[in-house]
Amino acid sequence: MHFDNLQITIRERTCLDLMDLGLQVFRAHGPRFLLAFACGAIPLQLLNHLSFHHLAEIDYEERSLTSDEAWQLVGFVLCTAQSIFIQSQLAGVFATRYLGSVLFQDEPRMRSVLSQVGRSWFRLLWCQALMRGVVIAGLLAWWSRVSNWAFSYLALLTCLIMFLRALRPFLNEVVLLEDNPLLATPSNQLTIARRSKRLHAPSSMMLVGRWLCTSLIGSALVVSVLGVFLFVSGVFFHDWIPSPQLVKFAVPLAMWGVAAYLTVVRFLTYLDLRIRDEGWEVELRMRAEASRLLEATRALPHARTVPGLPGLNRSS
Repeated sequence: MHFDNLQITIRERTCLDLMDLGLQVFRAHGPRFLLAFACGAIPLQLLNHLSFHHLAEIDYEERSLTSDEAWQLVGFVLCTAQSIFIQSQLAGVFATRYLGSVLFQDEPRMRSVLSQVGRSWFRLLWCQALMRGVVIAGLLAWWSRVSNWAFSYLALLTCLIMFLRALRPFLNEVVLLEDNPLLATPSNQLTIARRSKRLHAPSSMMLVGRWLCTSLIGSALVVSVLGVFLFVSGVFFHDWIPSPQLVKFAVPLAMWGVAAYLTVVRFLTYLDLRIRDEGWEVELRMRAEASRLLEATRALPHARTVPGLPGLNRSS
């Protein structure tokens, strides 16, 4: 790893600067990043499709919808939006690991990214799938096929996850990039819970404000992307009214696309938080000098071997 040759300039940034930088990172690493994000998003979207596709199955031959059918489509959009919101961080685990690797390397191999995430599967299963409600949301989505009560419980779960995300947004980064253990170890290494508290607590109000800002901009981006899909449908198919088929496929695609972009913004916000609160840029300079000394020591005859230094690890 080259600690002084980063792909992203390390300095403090405002929320809007981070979102602008996110677009540049998205453009520079789009194909590989989207491939990494799709590895997590596609299986979850298949589950969403199996759970909610019946809500969008409406006869549209007469080009008109009854009020009940219109509300049914609204229910499909709301349920899909809530599920994708809850699942987005779990879907972004491969993309987050890719971003952590590309920060120090030009083009990390996808096989390496997949293997690194695989080594953290149990911690991700516990922290994201169980503690962040992904499994519960899946059960509620399946239950919604036979009971209307599931929609109410899904809305309550979404509100709870919104609260957790606003205060503790960087769970993926702590698990994947800092490699903290789930339980305490004899070496007194910071656990995931303690490291998360130490990282988030000093800047909780700033994180809430940035979460609100990104949520508003993300919602506007979803509406904009859906407007593009509607425009393309109108131009090529002469249908300027959103059809059930367009809603069924365009809504999830737009939401997952914006979720991928916000994954980049969240990663950059994580770096910015470490720079502000932990002086990470100074730590990187020290690690770069230590790396040079290590290489010089190894070049000397009869040099002793010195252990290497991890890239993003701040667990001890």
